[in-house]
Amino acid sequence: MNLLGKNLKRHRDMVFDYLEAESGISVLLLDSELNIMDCNEGFIALLGLDQKPVGIPASNFLAFDDANPPLASEMTLPFSQRTGFSGYLHCRSIPTEDGCLLFCERLSLTESKAIELMARLNNELLVIQRVMVQKNLLLDKLNRDLEESHKQLQMQHETLQCTFHRLEQEAAARVQAVQELRKREQMLIQQNRMAATGEMLSNLAHQWRQPLNNLGLKIQEIGLSYRFGVLDAELFSANQEESMKILNHLSQTIDTLRSLALADLEKKQFRVDQVVEKTVLLVKDNLQGQGIKLWTKICGEPSINGYPNEYAQVLLNLLMNARDALQGRKVAEPWINIYCCSEEGKSVVTITDNAGGIEREIIEKVFDAFFTTKALGEGTGIGLFLSKTIIEKKMGGRLTVQNAESGAEFRIEI
Repeated sequence: MNLLGKNLKRHRDMVFDYLEAESGISVLLLDSELNIMDCNEGFIALLGLDQKPVGIPASNFLAFDDANPPLASEMTLPFSQRTGFSGYLHCRSIPTEDGCLLFCERLSLTESKAIELMARLNNELLVIQRVMVQKNLLLDKLNRDLEESHKQLQMQHETLQCTFHRLEQEAAARVQAVQELRKREQMLIQQNRMAATGEMLSNLAHQWRQPLNNLGLKIQEIGLSYRFGVLDAELFSANQEESMKILNHLSQTIDTLRSLALADLEKKQFRVDQVVEKTVLLVKDNLQGQGIKLWTKICGEPSINGYPNEYAQVLLNLLMNARDALQGRKVAEPWINIYCCSEEGKSVVTITDNAGGIEREIIEKVFDAFFTTKALGEGTGIGLFLSKTIIEKKMGGRLTVQNAESGAEFRIEI
């Protein structure tokens, strides 16, 4: 060891001896790679070590970050995360022949918090600066894009001026076309209503034909009995009672038809099963007269808030569609099944037939306006469209169709 090294060792020993009793100052002797060569008792006490950590990197105890030797003459270092301590040390570095002496003094809690706050503010400032740089770059790009857009807008403005007049003319023509279309739609809707009225009258004729025939027979029986002198009070009373039953039945039928024909002015609470029964009363004899069996099954008393007469119109449309399908396909033993119930707080009515179902290619179109599978002049394609409009738009329900095992199944759910 040369004279300089001996002097440094002597000075180091003197410093260590002087600071041995100073608990607030820690002294480290580091080599050129910042490994601990020696330390005083203050450093051992500061970290609560059992012995001197000779040969151990100082970065195990102090967070040097990316610092490389030689160290700065003065710096503030936090404890390494390995120590489990928090806070900062104020450090001074003095170069030696083969490393440096590092004097460390622990800062107070207030000073540590201030340093942490400054570090956090510096980090936030760096983040803000990076964001500002990015935003400035973005702003430059937006300015360039804006200039380009301005040029394009000038060109588009000229084009728009040329086409504006043409669009006005097209808009006027389209408004006129829409008005014409609405007039035609209203005519078709009126035709559908007239067709439905005709269906009702046809059903009424079937409903009345047999009762009127029976009433005529009763009147003839009274007349013949009186002519031949066999009319007594008991026979007259029996015929009178039976005739009144027939008249009451006819009166009930006409009341049902009249109630269903009236327009609903506002929503009201009504029982679905009662509307189903009234509609069945109008069409049952007609369907049976054409060889179509009609079965009705009602479970419970489902009730909804809506338009009962329009609901009956939907039922009538669905029943007549099923009848037309059965007749068109000449089913050997035709039948229609009506099922009415409540499911999860909703009223459900299904109408099923055994006509074989609807082709897969068109089942999604059956509710479209003016779509019909009937021959020209036999259908308007408005019935199912109006039915779906009534159930879904006016009553907030759902009208759907699917192919069941035997045929089509329409489902009304409100």
